[in-house]
Amino acid sequence: MFRYKSIIGFIASLALFLVPATPGYAQAAAFGKGHPLKVMTRNVYQGTDFVEVMGSTDFPSFLAQVTATINNVRATRPDVRMAAIAEEIADQEPDVIAIQEATIWRTGPSPYALTTEYDQLQLLLNGLKKHHTPYVAVNVVPQFNFIAPSSTGLWVSTTTQIAILVRADLLHEGDVTVTNPQGGLFPDEHSLSIHLSALDQQIFISRGWASVDLNFKGTPFRFVTAHPEAFAWQYDALQVGDLLGAPTATSLPVVMAADFNIQAQNPEDPTYQYAYNAITQSAGFTDAWVASEGPLPGFTCCQLNDLKNVKSLIDQRIDLIFVRGDVEVRGMKITGAKQDARVQGLWPSDHAGVVGKLWLVQ
Repeated sequence: MFRYKSIIGFIASLALFLVPATPGYAQAAAFGKGHPLKVMTRNVYQGTDFVEVMGSTDFPSFLAQVTATINNVRATRPDVRMAAIAEEIADQEPDVIAIQEATIWRTGPSPYALTTEYDQLQLLLNGLKKHHTPYVAVNVVPQFNFIAPSSTGLWVSTTTQIAILVRADLLHEGDVTVTNPQGGLFPDEHSLSIHLSALDQQIFISRGWASVDLNFKGTPFRFVTAHPEAFAWQYDALQVGDLLGAPTATSLPVVMAADFNIQAQNPEDPTYQYAYNAITQSAGFTDAWVASEGPLPGFTCCQLNDLKNVKSLIDQRIDLIFVRGDVEVRGMKITGAKQDARVQGLWPSDHAGVVGKLWLVQ
């Protein structure tokens, strides 16, 4: 979630989810020419919000909080959680997936001798392959790199990534081709900056975006994911503005799926007023959840940071799918938010997943 510049370094139906009985998703003739497309967005949670490090006031406390951070990450069992999310994805079989917070955690005796403890994206891909639903990461964008010593002498490094995954069988059979992968970080001037007093250094909480142009069974569209700012609405609005610039500047239909950190359930919230309205009004995108499910809540966030809460605490709709152009919404579903999603006493992520059934009009 952070990029440190100066530190070393969703009444279930019988089908996959609720859709209108008439016309049905499989009744392609009812819609004319086109193709069904299923997309998903999933924040897999990196295991920390770095609040420990952010709260350190001097160098010894900084070292202690780096230790606390990696211990807290380990306690969230990224390996177990990625296996659970892989099973969740395999059950839904989306064609394209947007992933946020897919983090690599490394530790070692020095900054030059680090070993990977958890590569969440690779763990997820391995889990999907185990479920015989392999995916290919067609665009991966690192958001930040962090490396620092801890109070135990162990160095801790993290690289957070966003990614776009496509079903491997679709690629292998030629049903999908991928072109024009793009991505990057939002500019520093549009990123939250915090003074880390323990090191007397200014840090940028920078976030990014990724896109690909997909030709899906003969119909082209652009797929975009991102991870705008969570802790300051002004920067979320600025970064959404950036996202509505070059990344979505195309004559192709566009599908955006991401953890937007927009309070889409609350019209009084500034992120709704400035970011959500920019997407749905100024830029002409349709909120897929609203188009399909109307006033149903569709909450996706957030469980406790340690993921140990027994009762789900999600009460915000911030993981969203937007469409623009010749794309119709046929159904939506929230995943990973019910009690049976928990594994070994943990939620698979602090977020739930969102799956959308769409129709690409040809």
